[in-house]
Parts: sequence; structure tokens; C-alpha cells
Amino acid sequence: RNPVLIPDLRAERSFPVVIRTVVLTDHSLGIHPKGGTAACWATSRISSPRPRGPGVLTAKHIVAKRRIGATVLFRNGAYGRVLDLGPEGIDAALISSPESPGVSPLSVERYVAPWTDVRFDGAPGCSHRTKVTAITDTLGILGSSALPARVVLAAGGDPGDSGSLVTDVSTGRAVGIYMGGYCDPAGRPGGIAQHAAQVTEIMDMEVRI
Repeated sequence: RNPVLIPDLRAERSFPVVIRTVVLTDHSLGIHPKGGTAACWATSRISSPRPRGPGVLTAKHIVAKRRIGATVLFRNGAYGRVLDLGPEGIDAALISSPESPGVSPLSVERYVAPWTDVRFDGAPGCSHRTKVTAITDTLGILGSSALPARVVLAAGGDPGDSGSLVTDVSTGRAVGIYMGGYCDPAGRPGGIAQHAAQVTEIMDMEVRI
């Protein structure tokens, strides 16, 4: 038989190596309402002659029963005012801020799929990663406050997380505004978020980071 020649894999070879510098940008806001968290920057009623904002978007229950124009205290001791409120059933509020607003557009996910990996950063030092387990069936209608849309999460957050931005881990798109935790009749905990696309549609809103 003819001998089989096996190439010497130990021969010296050179390969080009490319090193790229990766810069991570923190998109979290630097100012948050007391007792809660700011999701992002936003301007509402953008189709009207008098838009409201820019300001920080958060959960409406953070500002309790305050009306438009009422004063809101931030964690750092600064003050803002309520610029706009979601209608009944929509847990969203817009607050003025002394901080310079973000300018980068934030994409919003209209069609949120179950088992999507999501994350939200709430109270200082609290970062959460979980999954979407369900979405309220609103018959595909997001433009009516009579059909509030909720995004159900496998895990909830911590006190002070309300209002934080829930984003899709793979795309960075906004999924919801964190509202709070729950415990079902079987004792299983979880979290609930206001559907972000419903907020932007009903409040005629543009969001940025």
C-alpha cells in the first residue's frame, strides 16, 4: 500500500488579529423621582400645537394623585412638575426635569412576544433580568385606555423600581414601564409592566434616551 502522508500541524503559521475597542454607553437617566425610577426622556402630544415636554417618563402611580402642574420631588432633592398624565388605566406620567434631556431616539416594541428576555434597572444598584410570560389580550387594540395593556414578567423588582424602563435584551427596544410585583393565588411571584407602545400611542409620545 502507498503510505499516507499526514501534514505537520505544528508548522508555524501567522494569522491576522484585529482588536476592536468596545465602548459601553450607559443609557440610564441620572435623575429619578423620589419613590420611583425614570424610564426615559419623552415629549407627549407631539401632534398638537403645544407639545408637552421634554421630561422624564415614569409610572403614574409614582406621582400619586397629583394633577398636571403639581410639584414632584426627585431623589437628589431637585424639583420638577407634572407635565402630562396618562388617562385612567394607563400608568404613565411625564415630569419636567432640570437635567438636559437625551437626544437619541428610543425604539418601542409594539408586538411583545412571550418568553422574550427583558431587563430593567430600578432603584440604585438594582438591575433585573427576567422573561415576559404573558401580555394582556387587548384584541390588538393599543389606542384605547378602556383596554389597558400589561406585560407580565416572570420576576418582579424591588421597592423603588416602579417607573423603570423594561427593554428587550436582544434589541434594546422599549417593552414596558415597570409597575410592581404580584403574587398569584398559588403563591408564585412575578412582575407587571405597562405596555410601552400603548403609552406612546395614547399619549402621542416620542421617547428618547
